[in-house]
Amino acid sequence: GVGINRGGMRWPTSASYGDIVNNFWTWTETQDIAALTGTAQSGTKTCFRVPCPGMNEARLRCDGFCLTVGNLMEDAWPELIANHTRLTFAGHAHRLNTLRINTLLDPSMSTPITGYGAAGAGLVAPVLGSLELTAIDYREKYRMCEDAVLEVVLPRWLRGAMRADLRKRGGDIEYLDVSDAKLMNLFDLLSIRVQWVTDWQVGTTGFPGGSTPLVNWPTTVQFLMFAAGTFVWGRGLQLNLGVVRDSVLNATNDHTAEWMEECWLIGKIGHESRLGTIAICADGTTGAADLTACSP
Repeated sequence: GVGINRGGMRWPTSASYGDIVNNFWTWTETQDIAALTGTAQSGTKTCFRVPCPGMNEARLRCDGFCLTVGNLMEDAWPELIANHTRLTFAGHAHRLNTLRINTLLDPSMSTPITGYGAAGAGLVAPVLGSLELTAIDYREKYRMCEDAVLEVVLPRWLRGAMRADLRKRGGDIEYLDVSDAKLMNLFDLLSIRVQWVTDWQVGTTGFPGGSTPLVNWPTTVQFLMFAAGTFVWGRGLQLNLGVVRDSVLNATNDHTAEWMEECWLIGKIGHESRLGTIAICADGTTGAADLTACSP
């Protein structure tokens, strides 16, 4: 994260490996002789110039809330006001979390990936296999180190679905008490750093937190993957006025109990972020013996 003092930030479009991969030449003895004699000479040693980069920009946006309270209500029922205030602060935090995740999703939507996972593959295997495949492909595209750590964003309910899948594996009593640390080790072995988040893939039909209680785990899960430093979080103006009493509200026997506003931005200064969708089924399947197709 960085501090933003003038309403936004600008940054140049950096070159990637793909931009320079063809900026090389090979010179043979035959070409050298031809260049000297002037006979059948072909090709030259071309010198490429570093181009002037384009500029990108991200501007601050401000989100907040204002809570008005009646003087008599606060005097008669302070517990009600205190509870409402706590809920408002919690709601503000969850709303900001949703907005920031959606900001990460926007540039990732340009390269969505589907087709990960398949029926009969369970849940843990397709999740780990799909993430490792994507990580390898990402690293090779930009010629990163083999063990370069990539950032991955996943919904936090997936840990429970992974445990449910492992518990159903026949005869494997060791999987009945799988800890979060053991699950994290599975991702660590892939050089992947997982951020478990809420406020994403929740609250809608088929996902946790909706109006109808779930009786089955979701059948798909989305993930975000990007190199560390691809996104930067900019922090700007922040106002927390607390209790404010003025003549306008006093005229109606009210006052401002809370006033909170914070400004922020997220800039994609890296090259690529990927959004993938994996088909999952927490049924304990470890693989079919009569596979007719190959899948992650």
